[in-house]
Amino acid sequence: MARRKNENSTLDSYFPDDNLDENKKEEGCKVCGDPIDDKTFQRCRSCLNKLALIDDLNELLEYVSPSESFREIDLINKGIKRLKLNLLISKFLKEELILINLDGMFTLNNIDFLNDFLLKYGEKERPLKSEDYPLYEKDDYINLNDYSKYIKIKFNPRIDKWQVEFYNDSGLAQTKSFFDSFDANKEAIYYIRQLGVVGSSNKKEEKSKKMLYSSYEGIYYSPRRGMWGAKVKGFKGSKFIGHFKTEEEAYNARLKYLENKEKTRQKFISEKRGLKSSLISQSSGELVYFSKQKGKWIVRLKNKEGQIVNVGQFDTEEEANKAKEEFQKENS
Repeated sequence: MARRKNENSTLDSYFPDDNLDENKKEEGCKVCGDPIDDKTFQRCRSCLNKLALIDDLNELLEYVSPSESFREIDLINKGIKRLKLNLLISKFLKEELILINLDGMFTLNNIDFLNDFLLKYGEKERPLKSEDYPLYEKDDYINLNDYSKYIKIKFNPRIDKWQVEFYNDSGLAQTKSFFDSFDANKEAIYYIRQLGVVGSSNKKEEKSKKMLYSSYEGIYYSPRRGMWGAKVKGFKGSKFIGHFKTEEEAYNARLKYLENKEKTRQKFISEKRGLKSSLISQSSGELVYFSKQKGKWIVRLKNKEGQIVNVGQFDTEEEANKAKEEFQKENS
């Protein structure tokens, strides 16, 4: 008969029960409390990534002050490599360390937000002091995370360009790529202004309505209507064709319009010149037709050398056909 284990046995110290480590197993990230894979750092992967951004943030603060607006080219001219800068800005936008003002420029967040970030995710960083940085007036800016339903801006290192994704009620409407982040920012701001989710500016350049154009010529998306429009440019301006639910419908409508316009143009030319439609289709170039301008029947035929020559001008169709037969006999 097996002996019952003594609850106070000294063997427990050598072979502890697994349940005794439950508290240690349940320990999570010391910052956010989420589960962690490696207890060496006592932080989850997300918080580790934010900790890694602090060194980059301190480097950026050597060039830009809190609440200061800047363009990408400004820092490149100061010696920061463009590829590295674009990758950092893309990460800072995600963490709200950088915002975008309504003029399309980047803006480093205010000193209070930066200190909260340093205090929460840093280790022994000293807080930033306002007296160490010049004061900047607060710009009107947007947080991309608040408008992720409509736009997304990110830097794609594979093509070395900034990409803006535009969304509507049906999902992703279009993606555009820009070499300059300033152009990407302005395009995104124009778009969400058309949606009415951001107030319009008093500046003249902001008053102009900017549409989201398709890769097809003459096709654009109207955020205000939530539909695709089609138009054709001419010498006297643009001809509006209509609004459609999908990009393909707008493209097909524009294509059909151009085909009908070309048929109308050819018909007009035929009537203007007085050419019979049955004769226009002849590929040989031999024609017998009535000219309204001259009031005569014109005969143009091939000679023995295969050249098109003007046989003559006649008052009646019968005379023209008779001249045609005689000419063909002579050149047969």
